Amino acid sequence: MSIFKRVTKDIVNLIKADGTVVENIRAHVQTETILIDDPSVPLEEGDSLTRCLSNGLTESYLVLDRGFYERVASVPAHYKVKVKKLSTLELEKKEASMHFNIGTVYGSNIGTHGTSTITNTFNFEAVDKLIEEHGGEDKEELRKMVAEIKELFEDSEKVKKGSLSKFSEQMQKHSWITGALSKLAFDFMMGQMK
Repeated sequence: MSIFKRVTKDIVNLIKADGTVVENIRAHVQTETILIDDPSVPLEEGDSLTRCLSNGLTESYLVLDRGFYERVASVPAHYKVKVKKLSTLELEKKEASMHFNIGTVYGSNIGTHGTSTITNTFNFEAVDKLIEEHGGEDKEELRKMVAEIKELFEDSEKVKKGSLSKFSEQMQKHSWITGALSKLAFDFMMGQMK
C-alpha cells in the first residue's frame, strides 16, 4: 500500500479551464494544500478542484501551484497542490471593490484623500430646484413644508422639541430633501440663517 493511501480519504473532482471534468480523484484536502497521489491527473494552474462534503455542500478550490513532485526513493510521484478556496477569493474581491451608494448629500464632500474646505450656506432656491426635479406629485406639499420649517426657524420661540415631527412622513418619503433641511437647522443653531 502506498504511503499516501492512508491519508487520501477525500474524493475531489478536477474541472479543467476548458471545462473538461476528471472525477473521483483520491486526495487529502487541507486549508491551502491538497495532496493527490495520482501523478497521471492532468492538473494545471488555473484549474479548480471540488469536494462534496458529507453534509451535501460543495467546496471549490482554485489551483495556484500544482506542486508536482517526481518519485524520490520510496516516495511515489505525487501532487502537493497549493490552492485557494473560491469562496474566500470571492469575499476578497468584494472587500477590494467595495462600493458605497450615497444618495443626495447636500453640501458634503466625500473622498479618501486630501483636504477640503466647504463654505456652505443654506439656499432656498437650491432646495426649490431639488423639489422641482425630484418632488413629483408632492412638489407643492414639499414647498409648503419647507416654508413652514423656515418660519419655525425664523421665530426661535416656535422651535420646540418635536416641532418637526409632523414632517417626518414627508421626509421619509423624500429622503433626498432631509440633508438640505438639516443644513437649514444647523445654520439656525449657528446663527447663520439669513
